[in-house]
Amino acid sequence: GVSNGVMNLSEDAAALSKKSTSDDYTAEFNFRIKNHTAEAFASAMFSYADDNNYAYACISPSENTLRLGTVVNGVRTEKSAKLPAEYAYTGSELFNLTVKKEGKTFDV
Repeated sequence: GVSNGVMNLSEDAAALSKKSTSDDYTAEFNFRIKNHTAEAFASAMFSYADDNNYAYACISPSENTLRLGTVVNGVRTEKSAKLPAEYAYTGSELFNLTVKKEGKTFDV
């Protein structure tokens, strides 16, 4: 549910906005991982058209990585990058992820 502007989602849950955006946009996601385990991660989906066409970013605290991927016509493409050491997650930080899309380019 939503309380004080915060959406609490259980494991494997997702929230999808019904609002559409223009083709070029900037989106900001803020999230915290409450149950920090080796398998824990947080992700944000954007440019969602349907289950076979969307983009996503995923943060894995235990690996200190950011993965950025697209799914086009059901085919997934993904790139991964190590985050700088100062981004190491200790369990209470609020992640802020900003995505800027211009044309076919995503800046995360």
